[in-house]
Amino acid sequence: MATLTKKSDLALAAKVKQWQQAKARAKILYDRADRILQEIAAKAKVGDEIPLNESGKKAVLLDNFADKAIVWGHGGVRRYDLDIIDP
Repeated sequence: MATLTKKSDLALAAKVKQWQQAKARAKILYDRADRILQEIAAKAKVGDEIPLNESGKKAVLLDNFADKAIVWGHGGVRRYDLDIIDP
């Protein structure tokens, strides 16, 4: 294994490490968001309008699984999503 000696090599290795850390944090946040969406889906029906504030802002629960054209797989689209409607 080659040792990193040049400053450019060290800088590039540091960027790779930053990318790995960001990717790990993103996965944790993605999984958390997915769990929250699952909880919302358990309490609301697809198409339900969920009021968010007094000014009429609301969220609508969507089921992406209903659209058969979407390809599912690792890193794919979440099954449930929210559409935020701001009048």
